Amino acid sequence: SECGAFGPRFAFWLSLLLLPACASMQSQSPSVELQRVHPAGAQRISFSPSGALLASGGIRGDLRIWTVPDGSPVQVLPRQASSIRGLAWLDDRHLLSVDKRGNLAAWDLDRKDPVATARLGPVQNMVISGDRRWLLIAQNQRLLRLDSDNLESLAVIDMPARVLSAAIGPDGARVAASLSDGSVWLLDSGLRQRSGLPPAD
Repeated sequence: SECGAFGPRFAFWLSLLLLPACASMQSQSPSVELQRVHPAGAQRISFSPSGALLASGGIRGDLRIWTVPDGSPVQVLPRQASSIRGLAWLDDRHLLSVDKRGNLAAWDLDRKDPVATARLGPVQNMVISGDRRWLLIAQNQRLLRLDSDNLESLAVIDMPARVLSAAIGPDGARVAASLSDGSVWLLDSGLRQRSGLPPAD
């Protein structure tokens, strides 16, 4: 049978050209493999600011802390109510986690239970600013900015469609939100001014 408009000869020569490139592409073996950490895999993972610790959160709300680079288990935190949707470190001893139902918890690794909690409603995604002073939470059709110290709301904005994911710029001056209608919105950090990126052709 013909291979598109160019025929089998073209496909043969193309495969000869691409074969060396494909052969040189190899996957790197993991230096540490954490097996059976969470059922269905870790839903979210996050390095501590120093890079010495890795937090992981599972689909059942389980939270674990590991050392880097050897992958030794350090701590198992009390399980949250549903799948973990965000992990954010304030420093190497303090971690924030949020689950799908919007249960936000502030953890001090020297204590067993959360030091602070907040109920937000369903959460899709959580990210922390570069200076670790505030959080951006994606919730259905809105974005919420929270103070990372006291978990108080700083700003909120309703979006025209469901928010799939969110990001904070390196300097914290801008945020971006990807929506279910295919658009991406750019906003200032106060969530006041917004503009949509032009659609792809």
